[in-house]
Amino acid sequence: METEATAKLLGHRQTKGAKTDKPNLMSPRHISTLPAHNMPEDEVLSRTAVALAGCQMVELELKLYIQDAFNYIRTSLDGRLPFSFSGSDYVDSSLERLIEVFKKLSDNPELIGRLQKFKKERNHLVHRGLSQLMDYDASEDMFSLNTKDFEERLDWITSEVSMLKGAIRFEASRFLEEPSPPTPGASAA
Repeated sequence: METEATAKLLGHRQTKGAKTDKPNLMSPRHISTLPAHNMPEDEVLSRTAVALAGCQMVELELKLYIQDAFNYIRTSLDGRLPFSFSGSDYVDSSLERLIEVFKKLSDNPELIGRLQKFKKERNHLVHRGLSQLMDYDASEDMFSLNTKDFEERLDWITSEVSMLKGAIRFEASRFLEEPSPPTPGASAA
């Protein structure tokens, strides 16, 4: 049972018949959950959706890279050694798992570091930012969402998506493109 002090702290809860009842208080489900900030609610939600879609695109690029790398390895082995790894083995893998596999197929520590930072920011967006933004029952004292920080994180994720997609594609081009045939008359190195 709530005490009067708890009821004041939580403010939005009502109890049956207790003197802490606030009959004129609207249900929390009817109150906008977005804290005051510079952007309208639909813009925040729209930008969040764009950022999350970008995260999915990075995951897709990693899945394609893994699939292409496995196909390249299989072709290079030319049947001399069984190789039954497949990109389809990773179709439902988490971003963390995809980065772990990518690390074993790439020697680009800068890109791997950026992917790990991206994963951390994506996890913050999904697990902390959105829950704080949309949590109907959270007390402002319990969770304080810095909306400026949230908006900056959305901007960073959105801009990082393009860079990461291009960098992953470039990494794949290192083994996907056929080497150019030697120029006639050029000396062999």
